[in-house]
Amino acid sequence: MKKNLKVIIITIVFFVILPFSVNSQKSIITTISSKLVDVLVHENNFYISTMDGEVVKIDLMEGSPTPKNIITGLSIPAGMAIKEGELYISDFNDGKILKINLNEEFPNPVDVLTNLNNPFGLAFEGNVLYFTEAGDSSEKNGKISKIDLSKDNPLKVNLFSDVARPFNILINNNNLYVVEASGQRVYKIDITSLSPEIIELYNTDSGLLTGLAIKNDYLYFSNLHTGKIFKINVKEENPLPIIVDETSTTYGLAFYESNLIVAEHESGKIVKFGKQSLRIKDILSQKKLNVINNYLKHEIEINGINESISLKIFDLNGKKVADFIIADNVYKINTEEYRPGVYFIIIDENYSYKFIR
Repeated sequence: MKKNLKVIIITIVFFVILPFSVNSQKSIITTISSKLVDVLVHENNFYISTMDGEVVKIDLMEGSPTPKNIITGLSIPAGMAIKEGELYISDFNDGKILKINLNEEFPNPVDVLTNLNNPFGLAFEGNVLYFTEAGDSSEKNGKISKIDLSKDNPLKVNLFSDVARPFNILINNNNLYVVEASGQRVYKIDITSLSPEIIELYNTDSGLLTGLAIKNDYLYFSNLHTGKIFKINVKEENPLPIIVDETSTTYGLAFYESNLIVAEHESGKIVKFGKQSLRIKDILSQKKLNVINNYLKHEIEINGINESISLKIFDLNGKKVADFIIADNVYKINTEEYRPGVYFIIIDENYSYKFIR
């Protein structure tokens, strides 16, 4: 029997949530009267660095969490890390990394490293502190380095130089993940390798990449200029970027339990994304739709619609190319003007279907 390969019909039964966008609720934890840089979660405390030279602490065990300053008078505190009761802070404009004792009510800052070129990201692996120097915005002179703080006279070791504004970093399963702001890419480095290499996971040609967080196998990162938060599966060889949110001008990301925590730069808000729970009867009552990809006619047909639904189309880079509210039983989308490539249809913010133009 001769098959017509030009028309592909797929029936989508939404019994599960497909991982293109996070099925989540967004709520504000608190608002700080300053532009935010980064957020660090440690036990039940949030530590937030601000453009006003402060690091603020929020204790989630309080009934109504209230921001409290734990250090002021810095230039621009950026990345943070905690080791044995001490909070390490990169002071961006003053070019140094300092630490304070969190057990003291009025801690005195102690310099750890000085004469750095705009330090930003901090991450510990044992006693070794990894950090980035963003360098100058007009030049590709950023650095990724490490220092073993257990040694009496620790020496700074440069791992990579001449990178474009490396900002936040984190370590997971022997990999150092880096978000490069001006270089507009995300990559990983195997810190156990004798000859470490940069393995690129994502790149873009627009915006400023900033925040970084990881949960299970998903690495989350943000684009400050486009307002988008993405996630990628680090176990995949060529991971596809998945849009989590499109409304956050974000510098800092972190996780508190299963909730994604976002430090919104402009608004000063600390926002929590928490997953909704779907009951079994809700799942079984979800929509059953047919999606028909007609290559010959450059047309996507969706039928079986029995109520108003939202429909968005994104390309492989996460750029939104179409946005509809539809209620027709049969709806057709003309894709003739789309560039050849992979696209995703997102229905009601929860369900995805991939097609190739």
